[in-house]
Amino acid sequence: MNAESSPPLISPDSGARPRLDSLDALRGLVMIIMALDHARGFFSNVEFQPLDLEQGHAGWFLTRWITHFCAPCFFFLAGTGAFLSMGRGKTKKDLFYFLWTRGVWLVFLELTVLKFGWSFELSYARPPVMLMMWAIGWSLIILALLIWLPFPVIAAYALLVVFGHNALDFLDQRKDLGVFEPWWIFLNKMGVISPIGDFKIFIVYPTLAWSGIVTLGYVFGMFYRWEASRRAVLLKRLGVASVALFLLLRWTSVYGNPSPWNSEAPAWKAALRFLDCHKYPPSLLYTLMTLGPSMFLLAWFEKLDWKGWLSPLVTFGRVPMFYFILHLFLTHGLARLMGMKFGLWGIYGMWIAIVFLLYWPCRWFAELKQRRRDVWLGYF
Repeated sequence: MNAESSPPLISPDSGARPRLDSLDALRGLVMIIMALDHARGFFSNVEFQPLDLEQGHAGWFLTRWITHFCAPCFFFLAGTGAFLSMGRGKTKKDLFYFLWTRGVWLVFLELTVLKFGWSFELSYARPPVMLMMWAIGWSLIILALLIWLPFPVIAAYALLVVFGHNALDFLDQRKDLGVFEPWWIFLNKMGVISPIGDFKIFIVYPTLAWSGIVTLGYVFGMFYRWEASRRAVLLKRLGVASVALFLLLRWTSVYGNPSPWNSEAPAWKAALRFLDCHKYPPSLLYTLMTLGPSMFLLAWFEKLDWKGWLSPLVTFGRVPMFYFILHLFLTHGLARLMGMKFGLWGIYGMWIAIVFLLYWPCRWFAELKQRRRDVWLGYF
């Protein structure tokens, strides 16, 4: 398929807006849920990890678990958006330049603005933590190179990485990687590396698996050239297949997650542990567990009217970077100013308040992006 020579995806009278609204709405939904996780991180009055069922309970576990849907959807839709931009007048050369520069921009933001947002420290004495924007940035840089390849090769890369990277899990236990250890951490293992001299960074989001998800999203974008009814059938089938494969592989523990499912526990703990899949980096089971249900949501979202009370989801979804930066500084700033910690219900209250406060500036910025076509707006 030659995306460059295909007809435009969108025109003012094409009727394509609902399908784009569905993508923006899903992005907006997971960004709202993401704010819950960060509110928990800054306002929680407990020291244990919420997924630790030996110290916590189902409420803490599920509050953390539901936020697992955020990163895979965010990465996946970044790839889909890149593909769809080809139908909005971008040539392949334009797309290459945008992906490359946006990737570099996101890595720079992670090392500077977002590093300060997480820590409120100017010093780099402690290794800055490389999180979601670091991995999206590098994934976009990789995608910028991949788009020059034939489309089937791009699809093969995405499927090979997403389905195959867990075959390399044994390397995580090796102690003799030598000079390749930093590269392995960059690609597929959480850890500390020194990219320049004594300057250290702590990589929480390794690049390889997330790159596969971004590229898979890019390939998925081709289905938005299909008629809506045909695409809806495909979305449901993809959802069923993903969830079924997740259930099969998780139950049998034959492949797809570094740690097998431990069913030797009370029924409620065993059920929750069934859902506790490896995120750093995202295992195949983690990806299937999160993107599978997201396919059902996309199919459903295409049927909804996004002009009414649901419109805030679309608004948030159209300004992802603006929202991310603003929500981080707002959440951390409120936590510092208030100096208070809360239990689970207090965290939910703070989350709702933060999302409410974010709506108006995000609406203003979304309207600004709609009115103007300045190049810099595309980077937010």
